[in-house]
Amino acid sequence: MRLPALLFVAAVCASSVTVLPGSGNSQDDKGKSAKAEAIEREKIALQGGWQLVALEEKGKQRPESEYKDGRYVFLREKILEMTGDNLNFEIEYEIDPTSKPKRINEYFKVRTKEGKESETMIRGIYELDGDTLVICTSGSERPTSFDSTNGVLVELRREKKREAPEGAKTPPPPPRPK
Repeated sequence: MRLPALLFVAAVCASSVTVLPGSGNSQDDKGKSAKAEAIEREKIALQGGWQLVALEEKGKQRPESEYKDGRYVFLREKILEMTGDNLNFEIEYEIDPTSKPKRINEYFKVRTKEGKESETMIRGIYELDGDTLVICTSGSERPTSFDSTNGVLVELRREKKREAPEGAKTPPPPPRPK
């Protein structure tokens, strides 16, 4: 089962943050460094697998059958939108954890009927609270609250680490350099 395209657009949110070189003002440089550090910490916190547990679109809860196998795997620069272990989309993302609410922008490529490739950006907001991630996106303007009336709201839970199959052996650690 493939997740609806709108779900992909919603859940594959990302936020665009560009850290520009300092203007020579040490106060600015400190602020930019703090922002860059916050982005790095947040990207590390987001990394890993996330299971889709709720989906709202235009103010209405979607049936669980539409998203029950939905997963998102956050990498440093990309989000993999998956159904089970099957890759549906690969999306580039950027975040700004210093804004209130936190911002996420997703960039994905689509192919038109004419066969041309086009890049689309979806603006959203997100909230990361432990093992729960909530993302709200809208097709036009960035949402200011977690309300799906004009877009999509997804709730994700961090996946537990998968156990190795019974009988599988853990490889020995690599030798230490002398």
